[in-house]
Amino acid sequence: MDGERPGRVHGPVAYVGAIAAPAAVSLVLLVIRPAINATDAALVYLLVILAVAAITEFGPAACACLAATLLLNYNFLPPYGTLTIADPANWFALFTFLTTAAVTSRLVTTARLRSAEAGARAAEASRLHDFGRWLLTVTRPSEAHAQILIAIRGMLVPDDLGYVAWAADGPRWTPEDALPAAVRRLLPAAEPTGSVVRVAVGAGSLLLLPLRGSRPLQAVAAYYEEPARIPPDATLAALASLTALALERVRLLDEAMQAEVVRKSEALKTALLSSVSHDVRTPLSAARIAATALQDPAVWKDADMRLELLATLEEATVSLNRAIGNLLYMSRIEAGELNLARRPCTASEIVAAAIEVIGPRRLGERLRVEFAPDTPAVAGDAGLLGTAVANLIDNALKYSPAASPVELRADPAGVNVRISVLDRGPGVPAGEEEAVFAAFRRGPARRHRAPDEPGGVGLGLSIVRGLVDAHGGTAALSPRPGGGTVATLTLPALLTPPAPQPAEAAARG
Repeated sequence: MDGERPGRVHGPVAYVGAIAAPAAVSLVLLVIRPAINATDAALVYLLVILAVAAITEFGPAACACLAATLLLNYNFLPPYGTLTIADPANWFALFTFLTTAAVTSRLVTTARLRSAEAGARAAEASRLHDFGRWLLTVTRPSEAHAQILIAIRGMLVPDDLGYVAWAADGPRWTPEDALPAAVRRLLPAAEPTGSVVRVAVGAGSLLLLPLRGSRPLQAVAAYYEEPARIPPDATLAALASLTALALERVRLLDEAMQAEVVRKSEALKTALLSSVSHDVRTPLSAARIAATALQDPAVWKDADMRLELLATLEEATVSLNRAIGNLLYMSRIEAGELNLARRPCTASEIVAAAIEVIGPRRLGERLRVEFAPDTPAVAGDAGLLGTAVANLIDNALKYSPAASPVELRADPAGVNVRISVLDRGPGVPAGEEEAVFAAFRRGPARRHRAPDEPGGVGLGLSIVRGLVDAHGGTAALSPRPGGGTVATLTLPALLTPPAPQPAEAAARG
């Protein structure tokens, strides 16, 4: 696709100008002829020829050479005013001038054409580079064909464009109305064998750029009403190769994503089975044992035994409810469907919700709560935040010595509220503070637990992170001086105090 190059003169105008330029220069030289010689005039004519060669093609430049030679002979070689050459030596000079002018004009036009071709190739290579780089941004298989077609349209600028695939029942077009019907009827029924196929359509031309490697074979079909606008075959072949590579890349990305989804699904299934095995089966077994024991009439005669078994049954159901609730929370967090019932809530409300989730019986006397008097409220879902704190307390109870208390503190931290759970357990190894917040991830010290250690698959901390993130806060673990772990929730404070509840207002009244 050559097109008109800027700064060039073409057609009859170029030939007229090539003859008129030496003639105009002759008029000027005739005025000063007494002061110059034939050599000076020849150099001036040579400059005119070079100028003509620089802005036209070799044909007009050759005409300028002949015109300048005749004018040099007519006006500056004696006898003046005739084409006769009196001195035989001037024949050689005139021949030398003609040869020099022709060779230099040829060199100038050739150099200019080569430079223009090199510039065009560089521009074409730059466009192909930009096209290939843009193709790297296409990642979604559902949008790949449409996006690539847009890029090809900008690259080729055809009158119409589309894809065609050769199926068993014949060619199929994408989109279905791509290219005029008259053009589609002329499409070869057989698959193209060359890298670029041209089909004459009246005065226009249909291009087929096969995308090698696609099954069934696909091709980019471009229709041009003016075949002169068609880019070179080398450009078309490169574009077809880049398009085929882009589609293959998108296909491989899609396969990799599907494989990753399958892998994560299998990991999730395995983790859920493990969760059922540890977090569900243990309280379920305890509940079954308690229920079986309660069926013994002798147990009903012992009031203390009966109350103990009923308490065990209640604790098991609470633990089972918490495990199932954690799985549901995890699925909602992963699906982005966590709905928050935001309202002003105090730290004491959040802790009360956490104690209700865990169960007062399990806590016993181990939980020590301390609130700073000036701790502000937060805008959040007290129940969900209570679940987050409950998971932190649950972890602390699991991994702390039985006689070791678990401390819970709430205090202001600038424009935030900080809720901390402190234990005297084994702690989290350095470098693993963030890793343990991943779903189904447990600290290295718990991966190979002893038979008497608590089970589980590490949902608790991932749920804490998800619930706190949904409230615009942060969750972090840090070592506790003297041994143990400090789990900290930082939540945005509600700087405007909440309005007093009706019960509180009545009490004050």
